[in-house]
Amino acid sequence: MSRLLQRHEGEHHKDSHGHGHNSSHYANIKWGYILLAGSLVYFAVFLAYERRRPKYSKPFKISTHIALWISATVGLCANLFPNIVENSSTLLKRFGRFSYVLTTVDLLLALRPNLLNYVYLVELHKWMSRYVIVLGIVHSVGFLVRWLVMGQLFKVLRLLNLLGVAIFLMFVVLLVLSIKVYRNKYYNTFYVIHNLTLVCYLGLINYHARPGVTWLTMLNLFLVTVQIVFKFNITRIASTSVKNFGSLTLVTFEKPINYPITTPGSHLVLQLSRNWRQWIFPAHPYTIINNNEYLNLVVTNINRFKFDVEHMYTISFPYSSSLSLMEFEGKNVLMVIGGSGISYAISILNFYKTVKINFRLVWVVRDKRDLALIKEFNLNCQVDLYVTGSVSSGDMASELGEQRDGLLHNIEMDEFEVAEDSETPEIMFARGRPQISDFQVPDLLIACGPDSLIYDAQAFATANNVNFLKEFYNY
Repeated sequence: MSRLLQRHEGEHHKDSHGHGHNSSHYANIKWGYILLAGSLVYFAVFLAYERRRPKYSKPFKISTHIALWISATVGLCANLFPNIVENSSTLLKRFGRFSYVLTTVDLLLALRPNLLNYVYLVELHKWMSRYVIVLGIVHSVGFLVRWLVMGQLFKVLRLLNLLGVAIFLMFVVLLVLSIKVYRNKYYNTFYVIHNLTLVCYLGLINYHARPGVTWLTMLNLFLVTVQIVFKFNITRIASTSVKNFGSLTLVTFEKPINYPITTPGSHLVLQLSRNWRQWIFPAHPYTIINNNEYLNLVVTNINRFKFDVEHMYTISFPYSSSLSLMEFEGKNVLMVIGGSGISYAISILNFYKTVKINFRLVWVVRDKRDLALIKEFNLNCQVDLYVTGSVSSGDMASELGEQRDGLLHNIEMDEFEVAEDSETPEIMFARGRPQISDFQVPDLLIACGPDSLIYDAQAFATANNVNFLKEFYNY
């Protein structure tokens, strides 16, 4: 017992590998637990706040969360800064431990089903992952520089340190692939390397870390297991039809028996059934257009996932949205939508078709052939269609079927209007991008689409003090 106490009270000793340690070797354990406890408390408070936050007020910016975690990690290292050279080893070890501690928080953010908005937490998960990687890289590079300066670079060749080098190299590759331009272009590669890195990290760090991190590893493995269980809480279905338009595809599935009723904006996760790719490559989230008997999905043709009526697919149970527009009954709601985000808008219009809300839909597409998709749905609202590609007004009319019910006529050079009749509301067509400021200021503005569209809509909402909801669609 006296020997055990001496190990933790600062007596110099050697571990099973013959490495000497003193009290500073164990100094980081408590700081790791402090960061973990503080992060979990912060996460719980954040969840409670978000559940009570006024629905249309702005959520915390992602950068705010990351800035707070950076401040916390730096603050918990402040006691080492006065003698930073002397404490360099302890400081670098603390960075490494903090990286692993925040991995637990990162896995909580990625947990399915989400405790909050799916898109919001995915974005926060991305940035937390980057911070975890940066801390790990600082830990690794710091020790390489320290050993180089001290003439001890041979320590890199020790087995437990080589495990750290392997993790470092995987972190560098993953960090580069996480850059948006590479991630979007090579997403399957990114996803596979992401998962391989996670598995290797959780496994190797348990041996590399000194003192050990067994309890953290067990907690992290538990969270990963929960992820796997939810991923395969699925049902098998076959698509009944696949309709290709310009850059968009409408996929229809028969709704499985006892499939839960979905709320507007809900999504499912879909992948090929009983296929080796199911275990390696990513599943795909899609917004559900629910029309009682069928599940409709609108996806881009440049999407990494291809649909075929001959294939069986597995779908998750829906991730429900908390979106509610009942307080806007009798008021004006403007929806500005880009590309495949039309599925989000149609799910809202279908759900509230019996509620007296004055909707106006602005849909922006690149390919004029996409316009034919709206013929598949009865949109009971005014629709403004914008085509950013090269197209004439006559071409736009033909895509919607110029002879259909005699609705399209009086085509002007750049813009034309379809007079409202007893069945179909007013439809406006224009070339180029819409200027949101040209529309009547609504009571609620909903934006769904790529980043640039969201930012323009948010600027308009802020300038006019308008309630605002957004969904990023970058796939």
